[in-house]
Amino acid sequence: MNDQGPSLESAPQHTDPAPAFVPSAPPAVPQHDVDPVTQLAPEIPGLDAPDATCTLTPGTAAQLARHNALRAAPRYIAIFLAIAIPASTIVLLWLGLPMEPILAIQGVVVAYVVIVMYFSLQRQFRSLSRSDVTTGSCAVTLGADALDLAEGSSRTRIGYDRIRSVRATRRVVTLSFDNRHLALPRALFPDALLTRLRPLVETASAARPSPLPPFPRLPQPQSHTVIASDTARRLTIARRLELWRRVSGQLATVLLLIEACALGALASGIPGALTALVIASLFGLTIRFWMRRPSESALRQYQGMLPVASGLAAQFGTDAVVLGGATFMLRAPYSIVNKVVVRTDCAVLSYGNTALVYPRALFPPETCRRLRELGVTVVER
Repeated sequence: MNDQGPSLESAPQHTDPAPAFVPSAPPAVPQHDVDPVTQLAPEIPGLDAPDATCTLTPGTAAQLARHNALRAAPRYIAIFLAIAIPASTIVLLWLGLPMEPILAIQGVVVAYVVIVMYFSLQRQFRSLSRSDVTTGSCAVTLGADALDLAEGSSRTRIGYDRIRSVRATRRVVTLSFDNRHLALPRALFPDALLTRLRPLVETASAARPSPLPPFPRLPQPQSHTVIASDTARRLTIARRLELWRRVSGQLATVLLLIEACALGALASGIPGALTALVIASLFGLTIRFWMRRPSESALRQYQGMLPVASGLAAQFGTDAVVLGGATFMLRAPYSIVNKVVVRTDCAVLSYGNTALVYPRALFPPETCRRLRELGVTVVER
């Protein structure tokens, strides 16, 4: 059910005004007489009286994976083509092929990248669902100022003031909020429920249901922090930079500079190569400058997910980590967490194909050591 990101895309790959509902109080102080790392992580609490439920079967999960892959694919395809097309062009020109075969080969390259990327993303989104092992249930409850969504691995509270649109097709309902899109099974939103939901989102004077109960908190968190006024901005910048901080991103940057120099050299020799290098470097610095200055639209995801002065906590078990805040809970099994990278400004969970970026305070050194003992790859930088 996650479209994430907290890509929680993706997620992964955000921000807006604080939700209308009152956020829950900061998490309770950990109980030191019990060490939850030696126990299984708690399950996500379900909804007490949901307005609608549906069963998430392998077929339903596959539909959501296809929908999310189609939405996320253009970005990744553009990145790969930006590297593959110049590289293949340089090789083909070096071989002295005429223009017609070059164009034909480039068409094959584009088709190959599109097909491979789409099916790769579909498999990765599919791996985020636990329904490939067993079926699970999804539930939704409409409240006065927000709705609650719950399934086996996550629970989210979304204020109506954060939702920008509700789109329904024959198989999928998409909620657009906080500068991202969340795909849900169509069966979870029957026509009667959609008829009730749309006025709540679009009309402030619509008749309101009863308020939702307080959002649940983690029973025994080992680490927690309080969201500061600049947390959303810092996490948004860290998420934007994460792709280029990775080894693959750094290699892609070097390869793009080499390709620019090679194309310049083919056109005008050494002067052309130097000119292309300068232009490419200036372009890269401009992009980096832009990434460090997110717009209000880009900040919406974290502002909505982590309201200022609310609490954010983490509880680590032997099988999973559960993250909980004022508006969401996420249970991430270690079998899906590819890596945890703890940086000076944030902590990044590689959750399937989504980079989930959280405050560094949730992963103190002792917790990182225990995660390594459980077989989780943890990198501290």
